[in-house]
Amino acid sequence: MEDHQHLEECSTHVEAKSTEAGSRDYVIGEDFHDGEKDLLSSEVFLQPNANEMPPAKQDDGKEGHPCGVCKKEFKRPAELRRHERTHSGEKPFSCSLCGQNFSQYGTLRRHELIHTGEKPLRCLICDAAFAQSSHLRSHEKTHTREKPFRCLICNVSFARSSNLRSHERIHTREKPFHCPICNVSFARSS
Repeated sequence: MEDHQHLEECSTHVEAKSTEAGSRDYVIGEDFHDGEKDLLSSEVFLQPNANEMPPAKQDDGKEGHPCGVCKKEFKRPAELRRHERTHSGEKPFSCSLCGQNFSQYGTLRRHELIHTGEKPLRCLICDAAFAQSSHLRSHEKTHTREKPFRCLICNVSFARSSNLRSHERIHTREKPFHCPICNVSFARSS
């Protein structure tokens, strides 16, 4: 199963943020959105639970906010706090249904779609529905016939990176899949 990736609709990044005043805003790229216009069909993204959002810290007026570990600078204190969790491993956002923990609030909200079965992202061409933007983008390539993943050995192209990896095993003779009954190895899982 692919890792959860950022939710995108029309290639626009949407993510919940806390403002300095403590209200909830949404970041679209670098622009703020107040949450009143329904950017996504999913209400779960536009109505965060205030108890699950970290309290907003006041901006001290400085240009940059440096990370104490790696010295990377951030424009906003909230961005620094989110980054610091990559060093600490802290995962303060917990799914109320299964208990899985997440380091980012937006990742929790996307995870919750697994439980609801909701698929708010739709293909503009055939109306297929998806819960994750990465799945929608992968699907869209079936309409464009785009094949950006090319084998460096024989130049065959593929629409999906997973298909390229599977193909490359022809050249390497790698057989990473083992039958649990007879222990025979295979290049493909099927």
